[in-house]
Amino acid sequence: YQNIVNSNNCPSATSYYIYVNLTRHAVCIFTGSNHNWSAIKIYSCTIGKTSTPTIKGRFTVGQKGLYFITENNLICKYYTQISGDYLFHSILYYPSGGIADSRLGMNLSHGCIRLATENAYYIYKNVPYGSGIWIQT
Repeated sequence: YQNIVNSNNCPSATSYYIYVNLTRHAVCIFTGSNHNWSAIKIYSCTIGKTSTPTIKGRFTVGQKGLYFITENNLICKYYTQISGDYLFHSILYYPSGGIADSRLGMNLSHGCIRLATENAYYIYKNVPYGSGIWIQT
């Protein structure tokens, strides 16, 4: 993944960059600068299903929050905005705190990118607003 981002134009307003490979269900966190990124984290993720695919393209980190509640009354923790309603966030939880769906490496979501809770927390806590994001198949 490091070769992919460093051989392409991948600018960021910060020293962080996020690259997502949808085919491989992988989220890669980089530090550095354009053409000189170093991979520091690689996470497995769940992406959008066929009827509600994850968006592709180049974006920047937007709003963040501790959690939100879905239309099905499930809780998604530590969200980081990709664009509009498309987010990085945790696996799904019941309001009681139990895990509703912890599956990763699949096409199941409504378009968001689901991560293990500690990995969603890492992005929420460490990757600043304005950081570059590139999502591709």
